[in-house]
Amino acid sequence: MKNFLFGFVLFISFHQLASAQWFKPSSNQKIFSERKIFPITQSGKIDGMPANTIIISIDDGPTIEASGRILDVLEKHQVTATFFWQGQFVRIPSRRGVVERAYRDGHVIANHTMNHELDFKTDRDLTRSLMQTHELLVPYSGNANIQLFRAPGGVWNSWRADVGNSHPVLRDYVGPIFWNAGGGDEADWLCWRNNISSKACADGYLRAIRRNFSNGTGSLVLLHDLNTKSAELLDLVLEGLMNDHIDWEFKLVEDIPAVKELAR
Repeated sequence: MKNFLFGFVLFISFHQLASAQWFKPSSNQKIFSERKIFPITQSGKIDGMPANTIIISIDDGPTIEASGRILDVLEKHQVTATFFWQGQFVRIPSRRGVVERAYRDGHVIANHTMNHELDFKTDRDLTRSLMQTHELLVPYSGNANIQLFRAPGGVWNSWRADVGNSHPVLRDYVGPIFWNAGGGDEADWLCWRNNISSKACADGYLRAIRRNFSNGTGSLVLLHDLNTKSAELLDLVLEGLMNDHIDWEFKLVEDIPAVKELAR
């Protein structure tokens, strides 16, 4: 009887310890956020970042012409950026030099799916797209403290977050990384579609960034490296900011507190 009681107490103690420490999910267990505008808040702010913060993010490449010129502009202004690139372009041998240069220059290279898919029919389709891109980016992720993902078109939902968080590799990603400048009427792709000049488009970006500053928040800026005009645009934006009487500080996506909190 004593042996039975001792065993029962030992079992209860072990069960309580396991429940308290091993089976209780930690605050870092959910990596992919279910928020569609993560890490931007509903009020359009980046919590924990000073209003003079600017984070440059560039989607959809790499391309030889546009990405190369954008890298020239970033080098000229001594600014580092986060590139959300498509796997289908990263794997093209002729573009490998651009990818290696971005990595060498200290920029962060992040996952933007394999083929810029806006929709996935099954869990497997989503996993395959992200993992194929992940495998291509592994050699260029050494300078990144955090694995980052941006959903094409900002299309995201809790189903996709659940798929990512249940995968042994993808659960180490943080995303879907939204933005609060460069997604409205000033968006570069929209400028080029409507034949708006680089100067006029840059003015739109500057207004968005300064508006964010006035509202007490930093800017997570979205651009695309599919058109060489975006390099001209970026140059004009950076030059315009340098003329402001504001001590702008350029950061990376991985510096955002909400991103750090989800990182392992």
